[in-house]
Amino acid sequence: MRIRSITTFVHPRWPVNRLALQKVGVFAQHAQAAFTKAGYDVQTLRLATPPFPSFLSPQDYVGSVTGMEVLAHSEGFEYISLGPASPGEDAAFKAIPDMLANSGILFLSGSMTAPDEKISLPAVHACAQVIHQSASLEKNGFANLRFAALANVPPWAPFFPAAYHQGKAPAFGLALEAADLAVTAFKTADSLADARAKLIAGMESHAKVLEKQANILASTYGFEFKGIDFTLAPFPN
Repeated sequence: MRIRSITTFVHPRWPVNRLALQKVGVFAQHAQAAFTKAGYDVQTLRLATPPFPSFLSPQDYVGSVTGMEVLAHSEGFEYISLGPASPGEDAAFKAIPDMLANSGILFLSGSMTAPDEKISLPAVHACAQVIHQSASLEKNGFANLRFAALANVPPWAPFFPAAYHQGKAPAFGLALEAADLAVTAFKTADSLADARAKLIAGMESHAKVLEKQANILASTYGFEFKGIDFTLAPFPN
């Protein structure tokens, strides 16, 4: 099992607070070293911000991308998520294809649900338009791997493209490649019940180690630890 991403959540301000971003980069590098020492291969370091319409002006949506990409990459982050456009933010939805076109490491999303958790049909249509327009940006439609249409997804999910931040306090979470835990559990199981028990035991065993290290990091650096995502994908080699 590997750590697919240590995802750090931070409000970058605009213009970007470079000193604050440098501190977040230092934290991420130290977190990677700590989890590697604990026996886990860390594939990527990722940065997620609050929804971009909350801190960027419409005239800055597209133009901000290159600068934010350069700054994030210089601090060791391989990918950056600027969060979702929400229902009613028409200019934000319309800007997403151009934002994706300006960066190969940028992830974005669109929320199809309103604050009352009900589906917004105009937002569904806006997400569909983004998907349609983004399909031609890269060969085989791969730009759409960097966009997600969300429905009632809370903040601090560590997997991209869904990841986004909320609030001012910096935070982090762990996205895991945990499919091999399921493969191992089912290969050695005598029944479905046995497989379930072994899978849960495997998850809990790793969670205990990871959580202990994460809490040490959170206490040392003043970050909030938002938890672990044991998604059983992608399938291991």
